[in-house]
Amino acid sequence: MSFVTVTVVAACLIIMGSFALLVVNIDKLIDELEGSNDQMVAFVDETLMDDSARVLEEKLLQVPNVSSVSFITRDEAMEEFKKDFDTELFESLGSDALRHRYVIHLNDIGKMEETKELVESLDGIARVKAHLEYARGFISMRNIVSAVSFALTIILTIVSFFIMTNT
Repeated sequence: MSFVTVTVVAACLIIMGSFALLVVNIDKLIDELEGSNDQMVAFVDETLMDDSARVLEEKLLQVPNVSSVSFITRDEAMEEFKKDFDTELFESLGSDALRHRYVIHLNDIGKMEETKELVESLDGIARVKAHLEYARGFISMRNIVSAVSFALTIILTIVSFFIMTNT
């Protein structure tokens, strides 16, 4: 083999390897973003007492696609709001202004809409807050990255094969 052939083959391998690393890094970044947005909040009906509200945890864990559930009382929610916002805003409000809630983590954000509907159908759940638009955005971003990376991999493979056969 001549020096030019070895150089061309090495250049093709470097280009393909660099592209593969780029795709893996983008995929990992999307996974991390999905992981930080894999939750929804289910607000408990105001008429339920603390004990009744805590019983809902078992029902929520039985919903498909739910990986974990954590119960947050009114008082804990008020403390969290006070940390995030100016405490003067909440001086006149008691913790009764907030509801007990469950933070629900999901296995697959692609099934967030179906999971939200199932959680809303449970007795004792007043409302569910889920960022469906974020989930759809992550899914479409992942699909676009997969399609583009597949197409570019095919193109780079054909170009590399063509260059190697002609040298």
